[in-house]
Amino acid sequence: SMSILLPVDRAGVESVKGKLTLEEFRKLLYNLREATVQVHLPRFKLEEEYKLKKVLPKVGIQKVFDKSQADLSGINGGRDLFVDEVVHKAVVEVNEEGSEAAAVTGVVINTRTIGGPLQFRADHPFLFFIRNTRTGDLLFMGQVNRV
Repeated sequence: SMSILLPVDRAGVESVKGKLTLEEFRKLLYNLREATVQVHLPRFKLEEEYKLKKVLPKVGIQKVFDKSQADLSGINGGRDLFVDEVVHKAVVEVNEEGSEAAAVTGVVINTRTIGGPLQFRADHPFLFFIRNTRTGDLLFMGQVNRV
């Protein structure tokens, strides 16, 4: 599921980022209550690519990068293969057709109006978080600055 954190202060996203811990984020999610909300989000697409060859050895993954130690014989039966690079690419796209937009949870503060649904309008910079609904694990987070 996707959660949006929209600071009250239009310029407050940096301040929120500096103060937000995983524990605080979990408290926010725990205190959410289900409600019918009319959500207005800008279309956005974020793409990031990370090369992991320098990072993985720091967590103990080393042999696969070494030509003389790599054992990838399960792939082709020989010992001539080794890993040259590991690339992680993440893409998040939200638009009027996207399934992500349908799973948005908004935190609405002081916007109740009599006679209509709550409004959540992301019309200034915000943070978003994508979690595994079953486990609650945080899978991806990002910041949208241009709306």
